[in-house]
Amino acid sequence: PTTGILLDRLSYDNFLKSDGDFLVESYQSKKHYGAKAYYECTSDLYGSYFWDYVKSAIFTFAENDYWYIDSDGVFKRRVTEGVVELADHDSRWFVYNDGKRTNSYYSSSYAALEFYGRNFYYNDCDRVYKYSLDDGTETVVFENADISLGNIYGLRRNGDVLSIEISTDPFTKGVIKTLTLEKEQGDVSVPGDFTGDGEVDSTDAVYLLRHVLFPADFPIEADGDIDRNGKVDSADAIYLLRHVLFPDDYPLLFTTD
Repeated sequence: PTTGILLDRLSYDNFLKSDGDFLVESYQSKKHYGAKAYYECTSDLYGSYFWDYVKSAIFTFAENDYWYIDSDGVFKRRVTEGVVELADHDSRWFVYNDGKRTNSYYSSSYAALEFYGRNFYYNDCDRVYKYSLDDGTETVVFENADISLGNIYGLRRNGDVLSIEISTDPFTKGVIKTLTLEKEQGDVSVPGDFTGDGEVDSTDAVYLLRHVLFPADFPIEADGDIDRNGKVDSADAIYLLRHVLFPDDYPLLFTTD
């Protein structure tokens, strides 16, 4: 997609909905008139869930652990204990006339969310921010120096390159700026601690498996050959998880020299 409104802007309006939300007898907005259900789905468990108010990507690193930006532009983490607000920026995008900003308005946020290494990246109308998982700090990594180009309406990451689309409105092809992202990871001082939090637990096994599947997105600096068979693969992640559950039966085999 070349327009900001499509560049990493998502909708979960129809995600995990029941037949009652899709199968209707007459036309309704956002409904599937004339659709047929081949498998019965009557559960309304997720009929009205938090992601109904999310327009960014949703990231999860463990069960009941969700990171996202809500429709008001607030970066949040949702866990079993509740919702934590991590960053709240003014979700105001400007109206342009003849290439100039005239006034501003509040709307459903145009903030996107991306993840790379151990950092989240998200935007407001003029800036892109980096949020570090290691220390919870936020820094500005990009700022639109020429506001005549418009607002930031979208982000998209491809490998270590973050594309930033700037346009005077969300329906017009914009100018693409790029930012090369840094591969950052916490200091792995404990063997098997791939998340760098000082402990070896199930999240390290999940991170190692993600590294196996998406090595560019989930880099590791430490030795990932947990089972010492000469290669790093899914078996290492499984072994690490078994070590977490049964440390005496599945000891870590690498040295700490």
